Amino acid sequence: GFVDRTPGGVHVFIFTIAWGKFTKDVEESLQCFVENCGEEALKHTVLVWTKCEDHTEEELKCNDRARKWIERAGAVCCIVNVQKVTAETRKLLHDKIRQVLHATDGKRWSNDNLKQASELRSSMQARISKFPPNLQPGALKKLQDLKE
Repeated sequence: GFVDRTPGGVHVFIFTIAWGKFTKDVEESLQCFVENCGEEALKHTVLVWTKCEDHTEEELKCNDRARKWIERAGAVCCIVNVQKVTAETRKLLHDKIRQVLHATDGKRWSNDNLKQASELRSSMQARISKFPPNLQPGALKKLQDLKE
């Protein structure tokens, strides 16, 4: 999971959905995300629809199930082709990320799991600092591997 990889919190989550594939499974995935991270995490989320071709963000709102999530998310964007990312596509996504950062005043999302992971990591680093100097690099490498 991402919890032990982001001990300081998360600025933005990006959740991708293929156009026309807003299925019950996708909705359940979003619901699990909220159940595990809380409603506040959605304010830090960009919902990215891919394979949009000739579709627009406004068309997304015609789908009642999708609209429910769009209204709760921090931002929404449509990307035509993720295999062929253009400067325009990158700018669009960066703009949406900036929109979320602005709306959340740049504050990171966090919860008790992140705080516990951060405390555990700090505790482990403190213990490793007491190892003999020749063992510290290997132990720190193992700690880093746990994050990956």
